[in-house]
Formats: sequence, structure tokens, C-alpha cells
Amino acid sequence: SSALNFVINQPPQNGSCSIDPLNGTTSTLFTISCPNWLDEDGIQDYSLYSYSTDRSKKVMIAFSTLPRFQVRLSSQNDNISIVNLFIYISDTFDCITEFNISSIIVTTDSSDITDLINALQSPTTGLLINNPIIQLLSTGNQNTVGQILSSLSQQLNEINADALENAISNGISATSISISPLG
Repeated sequence: SSALNFVINQPPQNGSCSIDPLNGTTSTLFTISCPNWLDEDGIQDYSLYSYSTDRSKKVMIAFSTLPRFQVRLSSQNDNISIVNLFIYISDTFDCITEFNISSIIVTTDSSDITDLINALQSPTTGLLINNPIIQLLSTGNQNTVGQILSSLSQQLNEINADALENAISNGISATSISISPLG
């Protein structure tokens, strides 16, 4: 005779997660805190996701092995947007608990993108080296670089859409304009 014993892995429990501040700009450094999560197998990591209205279009913002970490968030569309956030707390066997974090308001900080565009167009390399976006991109931190590139892409697409709308309203035929979105 033989027997099999199955042990069912339980997901992390008894914790919570929060974000501070509850609103900010695309330049704001938001702090995610996920204290008191317990799991007999140990907590492996925390993965932060965002979406605007359609949860199926979630975007991974950051991951961390630490229960407290900082992120930069992008506005999803227009200049002000409500950003919905949730986090997956994973144990070492990839059993996951999903925790919804408060929705926050993120406003586009257009001065950062304007400064970057001016620095890229300027022959003075000092402007480019001292640009805060360039400094963040050069940190080598995978989370930071991903967050900045996502935000830049969304902001540049917004500028692109505004320029296209302006050109059409000034009588330029839409079929004569060739513009490709950035991701």
C-alpha cells in the first residue's frame, strides 16, 4: 500500500499596502508600503501594476523584494488622470495575494519633457547632462528606467496627438501627415 500527502500552498496574508502621497505629478516620487505580510514560505517579492479604466490593460510599474519602495507614475491620458493601482505579493513558491491600493491622481509635469526636448536640441552638452530625466535614465535602476521611459512615451504621444490635431485644424490634410506613435 502507498499514500500521498498533498500540502496546499497558502498565499501571503495579514498585510496591507498603501501609497503616499495620494496625488502628484509625473515627477513625484511615490512611496509604496506593504507592511506585515506573512507567509510560512517567505515573501518573495511585491509587483506593482497600474491601469486607467480597463484592468485587462494593466502595466507593470515596478517590482521589489522589499516591502517599501518608491516609484514614479505616468498620467495615463490627457494632463490629469486617475491611476488605479494594485500589487501582487508573492511567496517563494509563486502563490500570490492581490491587494488593491487607493486610486490616485497624477498630473503631467510638462516642464520636464519640455526641458528634455530643449536639452536634446541644444548644442550645449551641459544642458543634457544636467537634465533630471537624463540623470534618472542613467541610474541603471531597471524600475526607474522603465517608469521614466513609459512616462516619456505617453507624454510624447500626447504631444504628437496635439500637434496632429493642430495641423488638421489649420487646414493640413490628415492624409499628408505621417506620424507614428511611440509604443
